[in-house]
Amino acid sequence: IAAVAGRPLDAVTAEETAQRIARQRMREDAREGFAAFLQKRPPAWMAGSGKP
Repeated sequence: IAAVAGRPLDAVTAEETAQRIARQRMREDAREGFAAFLQKRPPAWMAGSGKP
């Protein structure tokens, strides 16, 4: 968010934001979180933490 804050909402900003989001989704913790959500289970990195 900080990287694009204050910039105009144009095609360049939209493309850069989409690329940043895509890179984050490829991270292992993001993939695990998404898989856990689909499987209706806590993510492995939260198992045993006692957090909801």
